Amino acid sequence: MVEQKLFGITFGVSVGFMSLITFMLYVDKTGLMLPTAIATFLHEWGHILILLAFRCKIEKISFRLGSVAVQGCYSLSTLKEALMLLAGPVANLLFFGVCYFALATTNNLIWLNYGLVSLVIAIINLLPIQGLDGGNLLLIFISQFLDLKNTDLVLKGVSFLACAVIILFGLYIFIFQRKNPSVIIFGIYLLIYTFKT
Repeated sequence: MVEQKLFGITFGVSVGFMSLITFMLYVDKTGLMLPTAIATFLHEWGHILILLAFRCKIEKISFRLGSVAVQGCYSLSTLKEALMLLAGPVANLLFFGVCYFALATTNNLIWLNYGLVSLVIAIINLLPIQGLDGGNLLLIFISQFLDLKNTDLVLKGVSFLACAVIILFGLYIFIFQRKNPSVIIFGIYLLIYTFKT
């Protein structure tokens, strides 16, 4: 892990993370990898900025293969935690708005790619799947009414159903529209991630 301190926060980037980003940028034939990287970066900074606004001390931000971990000594109320979780998708939606405005004023279609990718990342992260922002929001909500064991069961059940819908949709696209299986693979990844955590 390569680490650098900036503004009192240690930023760490794993070799695996950098290798994956470099490889994906190299093999990307669609031109969507750069907009995806920018939208993901903005999403994570949405979370971080709200933590800083709540005066939470952030000690380290680690970019690892498949995850971003924020370490620090902070304790948030339920409302502040929900706002922190919403901040990432909201950052993506704001960027979508900026891109839409730029598209409307310049007619440059590159803004369409950047805006739509940011919108998709916001929507995906709001899905009620464990590990995503939407799943964590659902966890906060149902934990107000159920004990820890039942909360976990409900969250896993809802996550399983959401993943099943994604996989079935991917199968439909793959079989009937003769498109690639990426939606199926994404759904399976989310399903594995749900039951791994």
